[in-house]
Amino acid sequence: MDERWDVPKRDTEKLNDKYLVFVNPENQKEKRVKVGFSWDFFLLGIFGFLFRGYVIQFFIFMLLFFGLDELLLYFGIEIPMTAFAATIGMLFGMYANLYLTYVLHKKGWVLKVPSEELKQKAIKDWHDRYFKNLKGQMSSEEYINRLSERKI
Repeated sequence: MDERWDVPKRDTEKLNDKYLVFVNPENQKEKRVKVGFSWDFFLLGIFGFLFRGYVIQFFIFMLLFFGLDELLLYFGIEIPMTAFAATIGMLFGMYANLYLTYVLHKKGWVLKVPSEELKQKAIKDWHDRYFKNLKGQMSSEEYINRLSERKI
C-alpha cells in the first residue's frame, strides 16, 4: 500500500490526559468529557448540545433563551444578538463540560477511574473555575469522588 495514504493514529495517552471517560453500566458505551474550557460550546453556543448529541438539553436551553428574550422585550430591554451570542458562548465555554458531567452522572453513567494525574488536574481546574466561590456547597474533590463512587 502507498505510504502517503496511511493515516497516523491518535496518541491515546495524550487524549486520555484531557478527558474524563464515563461508562454506561447497562451497555458499556463510553462518552468522553473534556476537562477545562469547551471550544465547541464557545464557538457554537447552544448548538454545541446538538453537536455532542444532547438533544433534550438543546431544547431546554432553547426554550430558556426564548423565554428570557421575551421577558427582556416585555420590559423594553433590547440586547443586540451579537452581544447576547458572545456572552452565551463565553458562559457555555466555561461551564458546559462541568454541566455535561453532571448530566451523565444523573443519568447513571459511571466515571471510569482516571489516572491520578488527570483526577488532580480536574480537581484543580474545577476548583479554580467553579467551586472556589461556592460556600457551603460540595468541593471539587468531593464532586470527582462522587462521580467515581458508583460501580460498573
